[in-house]
Amino acid sequence: MAMKRIIITASCLLATLGLAEVRTWTSATDPSKTFEAEFKKSDGKTVTVLRNRHTQKFKLSLLSKEDQEWVKAEMAKGDEKVGTSGLSPSEFAETDFGKALKKVQKIDGKKYKKAGLEEVPKFFILYYSASW
Repeated sequence: MAMKRIIITASCLLATLGLAEVRTWTSATDPSKTFEAEFKKSDGKTVTVLRNRHTQKFKLSLLSKEDQEWVKAEMAKGDEKVGTSGLSPSEFAETDFGKALKKVQKIDGKKYKKAGLEEVPKFFILYYSASW
């Protein structure tokens, strides 16, 4: 029975991980140089991506014109509807789950500290533990 739970949990986790939007990015100086990564955010001058489970930040100008335009289009979406919930970040913050996430804390040394969210989470992992 325990093995069945492990298999189901692992399957759900793998299915969730496969939902990230990975795209091919191209170098501005050498179009033959490309890499695969998930777009995270941009401030208009820099881009942050997730590549091989590592966050990388670099200048937007290092990307091809097409990639720069794509990033600018993503930034223009701003506070539009996001994710499968169809809620904007401000609308999500007012849901029961969004309010609960405002109370999330993280450990800072030996003390708990507020851990605010910067954006609407794209994925939720439900952890359930029971003792017999």
